[in-house]
Amino acid sequence: MARAIQVDFLIGGVTDSSGQPLAGGKIYTYEAGTTTNKATYTDADATTLATNPIILDGQGKATIFASGEYKFKIDDSDDVTQYTIDGLKYELLTDEDIYGGTSTGAANTYAITVTSAITSYAAGQVYRFISHQANTSTTPTLNINGLGAKTLKRSDATALISGDIQSGQQVSALYNGTDMLIISDTVTYIDPAISASATVASEASNAWTSALSDSITLTANQGVLILAVANVSNAGTASNCEVRLTRDGSQIGYAYKSEEAGTSTSGDHAVCTIPYYEEPGAGTYSYAIEFREGVGSSNTAYIGNKQLILIPIRQR
Repeated sequence: MARAIQVDFLIGGVTDSSGQPLAGGKIYTYEAGTTTNKATYTDADATTLATNPIILDGQGKATIFASGEYKFKIDDSDDVTQYTIDGLKYELLTDEDIYGGTSTGAANTYAITVTSAITSYAAGQVYRFISHQANTSTTPTLNINGLGAKTLKRSDATALISGDIQSGQQVSALYNGTDMLIISDTVTYIDPAISASATVASEASNAWTSALSDSITLTANQGVLILAVANVSNAGTASNCEVRLTRDGSQIGYAYKSEEAGTSTSGDHAVCTIPYYEEPGAGTYSYAIEFREGVGSSNTAYIGNKQLILIPIRQR
């Protein structure tokens, strides 16, 4: 695994005080802020040590890799010091470095420790961890190496919803300079509301009659997928039956069945299915399956097995 980073100012070429290439120049490498020698390498895997001093070529260049914090003393070929550069940091954030293991913390707080000795957050940093808990608020936080809590948000910088992070989920978070944006999948499973009934109901006045209802509460960033299924029949011959889906009393879906010759009072003669999706906004809504004897008929309509499924869908 690569553990060192190329020293860019050496590959670009070093010049002397007059702006000419420092041909044959000597680069001494030390621990930052000291005169203690510090190793550099001739390969990115940090397996082959470079000489100290590093000897520049005729164009004042050298291909050198470094790992950690350095002070560089730049001399010419006659050992005359040209200048010193101190405090340069070469740190490669590998997958091992940025992986923080399983997080810890109180409700809606996630804390991890990574092996990289970072001293501050920087835009573009990405961290991975295994969540120890599901979030139950829209503003959970992530704290890396005790540097301070940053709000976790979706990849588009919008707020999370409850359940976006699940216990045991692998999370990748990108720091954008302000917040930690989750760039891994946030596939939230939200329990659907499912109502079912097999009780046979009848209607003979051509008036809409509620057969099954349920309610659901949505947030501003949720829609709802609805599936209404009803088995219907009619006591007459060559008559019809109508089924509709309503939200808070207003029709949003409709199905119609025309019966062939035959009679049934079980409510299980024909199937009406109404699939529907909408985004009504934040709030609590009541949905219902209603039925009636078709307009123009004079026979009793029956509805038997029926199911109403309401599935909240997070908008991307």
